[in-house]
Amino acid sequence: TVGLKKLLIRNFQLRNQSQASASAAAAAAAAPHASRYVADPTGAAAAAASVLSLSSAGGSAAHRFEGDPADTVHYWSLVGSWEDFKRSKHTMVAHIEAGRYFLYAFGGDNGRATLNDVLRYDIEARTWTQVLPVNGTPPAPRYTHSAVVADDSMLIFGGYTGEENKNDLFEYRFGSRYWAEWKFDAKSAKPVPRTAHCAFVYNGRMWIYAGYDGNRRLNDLWNTPVPSSYGASPMAVHFWEEAQQMGAQPPPLDTLFVFSGESGSKSSNKLYQYDFSSSHWSVINRDNVLGCVAPAPEKVFGHSMLSYGRHLFVFGGVTGSSVMNQLFSYDLDDKTWSTVEPAAGSRVPDGRLYHSAVLVDSSMYIFGGNVEKNLFSGDMYRIQLSSYPRCTLQDDFGRLLQSNMLCDVEFLVGPDKQSIMAHQCFLAARSCFLINRIREARQAAAQQAAGQQPQSGPLRVRLPETDPTAFRLILSFVYTDQLQPVENAEDMQNTATILLMMQVYQLALQFQMSRLQHVVTQYLESCINDRNVVVTYERASELGQVPVKDREFEELDKPLILEVVRRRERFAASPSGAVSAANSANRIIDAHKRDILEHTNSLKKDMAIFLSTVGPDYSDVTLLLGEHRISAHRAVLAARCGYFEALFRSFPPKDDVVEVSFGKFVPTKQAFSNLLRYIYCGDMSMPPADLMYIANACDYYNFANDRLQAYCKQNIEVNISPDNVLTILEAADVIKSQGVKSHALRIVAKNARRIVDGEQSATLLRLPPQLLVEILRAVVLEK
Repeated sequence: TVGLKKLLIRNFQLRNQSQASASAAAAAAAAPHASRYVADPTGAAAAAASVLSLSSAGGSAAHRFEGDPADTVHYWSLVGSWEDFKRSKHTMVAHIEAGRYFLYAFGGDNGRATLNDVLRYDIEARTWTQVLPVNGTPPAPRYTHSAVVADDSMLIFGGYTGEENKNDLFEYRFGSRYWAEWKFDAKSAKPVPRTAHCAFVYNGRMWIYAGYDGNRRLNDLWNTPVPSSYGASPMAVHFWEEAQQMGAQPPPLDTLFVFSGESGSKSSNKLYQYDFSSSHWSVINRDNVLGCVAPAPEKVFGHSMLSYGRHLFVFGGVTGSSVMNQLFSYDLDDKTWSTVEPAAGSRVPDGRLYHSAVLVDSSMYIFGGNVEKNLFSGDMYRIQLSSYPRCTLQDDFGRLLQSNMLCDVEFLVGPDKQSIMAHQCFLAARSCFLINRIREARQAAAQQAAGQQPQSGPLRVRLPETDPTAFRLILSFVYTDQLQPVENAEDMQNTATILLMMQVYQLALQFQMSRLQHVVTQYLESCINDRNVVVTYERASELGQVPVKDREFEELDKPLILEVVRRRERFAASPSGAVSAANSANRIIDAHKRDILEHTNSLKKDMAIFLSTVGPDYSDVTLLLGEHRISAHRAVLAARCGYFEALFRSFPPKDDVVEVSFGKFVPTKQAFSNLLRYIYCGDMSMPPADLMYIANACDYYNFANDRLQAYCKQNIEVNISPDNVLTILEAADVIKSQGVKSHALRIVAKNARRIVDGEQSATLLRLPPQLLVEILRAVVLEK
């Protein structure tokens, strides 16, 4: 029976894992490729008279041991600073030569002259070299042009020379250092001369978009075949083709993204996408999904944007009078913005604009730019980007709610007593009012069952005055931190939707859910218009929703405003007056705002607090870890782990006790507690010593995706240092993690002298003999 039980659980895991893999493959097919996205509308130019090589004070990468802090995710490092190569409005591209990456910068402005030189940066040696052309004539000095890489060439288009805008196209061949200007058919259409545009290569063509022609801002899109697609020489006659642009909603496949930029009075911070297959533009939004998410960066220009994995990264630029140095990330799956917080010890760049940014593997390099109005930079910065698989916490909990799996509380809602199922642990984490009702129901059930057999089945809680539709939306927010009152964004401003959301707001007040109040208030403020303002005002008055009424004048016609003011003045002149009412309303608004600021927690934070405080009070299963007993909740475990879902569905544990391990190994209590924090709230902050055990457990417990495993792998490699490598090596040997073990042995071999002479020598003496032999072999091979 035990063997059959394990077999069925594993079979269930494999089935779920197969489904997850299929979903991941579909997501990968829909996600953009890094090479397809270029949205850096800065330009370049440079002039040089002699070959010059400068070395950074940072030293050679060859002297860095693996586990360098610069490899830490979101760690900014100053690679070097070059006084002679200061510039802005230049371009920079990455090119692979003999298996190594090199960066090429062209052109720009250094405050003294407009430039047209080529700079070559050796990433491994950390040196810039000014490269003179061997053949051909380089482009005229220029800046705010564009540059792309096509096969073994760099293509330079347009820009401003200091006297005029250009629409010429030059090719620079990296291997031969050969410049050539492309010739275009004189009879065919071509882009107007322009500056401050963007360019990219997609599907065998170079594309250019937008820019400024000296009189007006442009939004046209052109393309021309590049050499790799048909093998033509630069001297052949080329042609441009203008792409059609229409406005229907495209699918998120093979897409160009454009963010912000300078458009005069029409400037915005919207993110646009262009689908090549349908030639359609659209604005990316999730207007039908409400939640407390970070706002988009402010409208900005002179910034850089690149893509890595499923994220777009935006750095720098100027907004208003402020020069930015923040790095923003846009998640293409979740359609949400976030600020990338620098890792501890980072050397964050000063705010800058008109710099250049390129992606090399998983690192972003920033070079040059204006750090102040007339101050040019020659600094090179590097940051290690991350693109882990998306956090599925909200999705997992949302699916749990929809499935009605393992529900332990039944709400009888409204006068018709509609049955709505839920889980006590989530309600306890997110609503004081609901959990008090659950406690009352528990006490009543206990008194009723005194001296009798306890009643089986879910606990029943009655909410006769509550609207069932509004309550379902409340539960959706409890589990996912989001509301989706309608399927289509076009219906968000319907009067029926607004009235429903006002009922949700009333319940949020009753249920003491300040975060939900904030979300609904933001929605109502954004949706009030001249078509629904009267109905909204009347309903807000009935419900006493002062924050909602606060916006009623903004959308009213002037004659109606005058009428409202006249009536108010007549009321104010009455004996009762209106001063006390106005003061009371202001006090309510202020108290409401303070409550939101002080008590608004996200789903992740609420679940983390629940796990560490009142969680054991609502536990329905005990996890047995060696001698340790840990209180947990079936619903949370099943929502997040395929292993527990299969176990609780098919084989309810005897006495509500489950023995847990990481495969064949029983982890430390600290390691398992870290895993529980990931399960409950998505927290991945863990010490390196625990990462190996947890990485080994990811497949065993069958999570929705490989997010935790990817995090563990990257951070194990990054955080291994000569000071902790022996501890990690020993643990990797115990749990048979061959990949981590091999990596640790390489670190030991490269830093053998430091380890033998340091504090790790005592640990070395305690290692098993067979492991010492493997270390000796690794050191010999390294020598």
